[in-house]
Amino acid sequence: MRKNETARTGSGSPAIEPAPVPPLEPPARRPLQGWQMAGGAAIPLVGQALAGGGWLYSMYTFIHYATPDSLFMVNLLTIALELVLFLGCAVTGGVLVLQGNRGVGLGLLLGWPAGIAALCLAGALI
Repeated sequence: MRKNETARTGSGSPAIEPAPVPPLEPPARRPLQGWQMAGGAAIPLVGQALAGGGWLYSMYTFIHYATPDSLFMVNLLTIALELVLFLGCAVTGGVLVLQGNRGVGLGLLLGWPAGIAALCLAGALI
């Protein structure tokens, strides 16, 4: 086809070329600040302390005083709270990172495993 000719479809009307789509720009990245990351990590650590504190106290009383205080129910509640905490941290942290707020988002994503490690260490020390 020559430069000045118009491309035609089978119906006789000229073919319409789609307009070029501008590339999507990534969200503006904010600088990574330590106080934001520490604040984001403090949220799951406090949640871990609340979720695991009852479990640790229950295990402590069971081991040292031989008083079973419904360990099954305490374990179920702890697991449920940990799942809610994990989903909340993973979803919220992921959304914040994708929106460009890396400080709080990474703090949430890194704070949850740090809390689990601290909970495991505390359980081993009892």
